[in-house]
Amino acid sequence: MLSILSSFLVYTILTSIANFQDIITQPSLCKEEAKKIEKQPPSDPKDAVQKFFILLCAGKEKEAENILRIADDKFPPDFYVKFNLANLYLQKGRVDFAVFLFNQAKLIKEIPAIFDSLANAYLLYGDINSAQKALEEGISKFKKVQDEKEKNIVYQMILKKGMINLIKGELDKAETDFQEALSFNNISPYALIGLAEVKGKKGEIKAGKELIERAATIFDSPEILMYSGAYLHSRGYFEEATNYYIRAADKLSGIEKYISFFMVGTIMRDLGKYQDSRDFFEKSYEYQQLTTVPPPFSETKRLELVRKYIELGNIKGAESEIREIIKLFPENITAYKLLVEILLVKALLFLPKEQKIKTLEEARDIAKKYLDRFPADDIMLYNFAILNLWLAEIGPKFARSGNIFHAISALQSALKIKNNPEYRKLLGISYYLIEKYDSAIEELKNVPQDNKIKMILASAFLKNGQTKEAEQILNSIDQKDRDQTFYILLHSIIKSDQSKNKIGKMSEIEKAIFGSELEFQGF
Repeated sequence: MLSILSSFLVYTILTSIANFQDIITQPSLCKEEAKKIEKQPPSDPKDAVQKFFILLCAGKEKEAENILRIADDKFPPDFYVKFNLANLYLQKGRVDFAVFLFNQAKLIKEIPAIFDSLANAYLLYGDINSAQKALEEGISKFKKVQDEKEKNIVYQMILKKGMINLIKGELDKAETDFQEALSFNNISPYALIGLAEVKGKKGEIKAGKELIERAATIFDSPEILMYSGAYLHSRGYFEEATNYYIRAADKLSGIEKYISFFMVGTIMRDLGKYQDSRDFFEKSYEYQQLTTVPPPFSETKRLELVRKYIELGNIKGAESEIREIIKLFPENITAYKLLVEILLVKALLFLPKEQKIKTLEEARDIAKKYLDRFPADDIMLYNFAILNLWLAEIGPKFARSGNIFHAISALQSALKIKNNPEYRKLLGISYYLIEKYDSAIEELKNVPQDNKIKMILASAFLKNGQTKEAEQILNSIDQKDRDQTFYILLHSIIKSDQSKNKIGKMSEIEKAIFGSELEFQGF
């Protein structure tokens, strides 16, 4: 009962009822006193407020409400009548009445609590902008109060303002608020947690971790320990998170205790300790309501697992994991980039032609949607070009030219962002494929000249009727590196010189240079 009354008592002036403090701390005395007063109308606002508390203590909420309503109608406007009636309505979920009465009380008297309570009402109403305005007004008026109880209320208002700014994404403002809250109470775990959240969202993970650890050291309640575990878990600090979850479980009972075990199970799973993971899940499932909850996982650590799968060549495992990440974390842009690369490798190395085309088309669609949101990602532009060039080579012939032009456009955009020779090399090859030999020559002249590029460049010169330039390129190839392709090209130059005509058929040369399928950089 005292917990119900706690939001009212501090605001009450007590005068008329003897031993009032003793009565409201003992429900049995409250019930005896309530029998005496419930039929008596209040003599003035103060009497009404005291009777309100006794009736509330006795469990007669309806009669308590009625006493204050009578006083509000019968007597001149009184701050305590309106304030306590508003608080009662707020606890009963009648937020619109609470807001109305808090605003009326505020017109009579301004104290920190009225702004704090009004903000609470607006928050329950879902109006965070009005809540923020109420908090800002209260903080500006009472920031320099000396009374300890009022200072604590101002501190609470600053904390709430910080949380609102955090929710709205105003990270710098939120950081200022939490720092200010710490100036009121330098051991506040809640201000430290709020500041840690800001640091985490800014990418300052180490600083956030230090703040969380400091909060848990100051106040090791199970709630703080659970939150600390969740914060560190979500940022990949698995060992520390496990410690906090276990400490919280030691202090908790009921579902919260089993949730702690459940979260440790997810950590063990993400670390690959599957037997330990199963043991903790079995502990958590002793609480029946958890048996249908799918285990969550750390976004950061699961991405690391995907990369590990790729390194080990486990493309199937990597694809399965990355699709699950996207399902659970649809805003994770790294996951989409990895999925495109995984599908590209899967298509080229493991699938027959029909499935290869279908998978490349899926990867291209994902890349296109990604580029619609992030057009300045040069790596994705490059991958998008590769996908289009492969589809030009093995996909439907009617779409070949369009696919190559899409690749050229993507590579041109990528080069505007970053002057990468690999992008330029692929652009030169793309121009070659649509017989724009001047453009191909221009791009390929400006990239590092390995034998493959020299062969393509020589072929482009030949296609363009520039046999001398082609011969110069071929002569720059070391004797030991002169293979079949070299001699096919050289033979074509000789034939061209003899006939004084351009080369008419280059299919053998292109086959020798490119192979049965184009071998683009990056695969």
